[in-house]
Amino acid sequence: MPLEGFLEKSGRYTKSWVKRYLIFDAATCQLSYGETQAKMKKGMTLSKVIRSSEQSPKIVAGSPDLYSFSVEGKTVEGKPDMYAIRCPDVTSFTEWFFTIRNALGALGAMEPFNY
Repeated sequence: MPLEGFLEKSGRYTKSWVKRYLIFDAATCQLSYGETQAKMKKGMTLSKVIRSSEQSPKIVAGSPDLYSFSVEGKTVEGKPDMYAIRCPDVTSFTEWFFTIRNALGALGAMEPFNY
């Protein structure tokens, strides 16, 4: 069963956060998004997930980006792409981040517990 719901997303070129409906299929590592569930875009097949606090020492307790992470992969057309995803709370962050990380680890895309 896919993981889905509203989160905030920013892209490689658009740095502002926008609320988007995301769907992640762990079996295929496909992440899709849209303004609503009815307006989904193609998305990408993921190959990497990185917790934002591991990328920047500026993210500390109380920062709105504490519950954010970046994903990298390839679009349907085969082009590399990257999104930043921000969750509203620790519960949704834990669900999304670890589901993606474990799915990538299961496919051998990255080490699930040593990254």
